[in-house]
Amino acid sequence: MWAGFVVVQALTGWYALRLDGEPASALWVLPLQQFVYRQLMYLVVIQSVATALLGVRLRWHTLRREGTFGGPGGAAEPDARREYAGMTGPARP
Repeated sequence: MWAGFVVVQALTGWYALRLDGEPASALWVLPLQQFVYRQLMYLVVIQSVATALLGVRLRWHTLRREGTFGGPGGAAEPDARREYAGMTGPARP
């Protein structure tokens, strides 16, 4: 049954690549990708359920915001942003 799904996925993948004008040489990794991706999703789901039940926040979900970037291409000065937007009057703190 699993092989049948892989064959159907390979056929639809081949058709999609053909429509895009891409070579179908990447289709050989489809079964490997499907197996690895499924295991990775199991890991993510188990970790998510465990952290939800324990009420623990994961460290990589926090973002420290400092607002100190002032390099080239960084945020413009507040007055310059107001002028660009067509606003008049003094900028509020």
